[in-house]
Amino acid sequence: MIRNNENQYPYDLESKHPEVGRLLKTVSGINGDEYGFTVAQCPPDVVSFFILNDRTIHVPLTEPLCLQCRFFTNEGNFFTFSDGVWRKGSTVLNDRDFNGNVNLSSTSDTMRMTLEYPDDLVNVGDTITCSSSTAGQQSRITFGNY
Repeated sequence: MIRNNENQYPYDLESKHPEVGRLLKTVSGINGDEYGFTVAQCPPDVVSFFILNDRTIHVPLTEPLCLQCRFFTNEGNFFTFSDGVWRKGSTVLNDRDFNGNVNLSSTSDTMRMTLEYPDDLVNVGDTITCSSSTAGQQSRITFGNY
């Protein structure tokens, strides 16, 4: 489960999406660290999502949000890439865009975007895309009603 900013567990993703649970267990076990993420970590007490394919998410746009995007090879391994791009429509998002609201970081197989104030960037119905030319893949994240 994922904690919200009040340290509660309202987001039980694993029961609704077993693939997310498997991914979380895989990621938390990297480098022998069984207690948390060791790569492209989201800030604590922030609603966070791993994006593995096109998805609609229903989150409060007035609270901090962290999106992490990964791509898979045909063999099911994480794709290594260094050309990850976040877009809103055709606009490429850069680190510190929207008055410093967009914070971007990445590792060799994960790209991360943290938004302190998501509603400065997106509204319900908007779509953000994470993509990599090297991986030849993209995922669309649509913001639904909360």
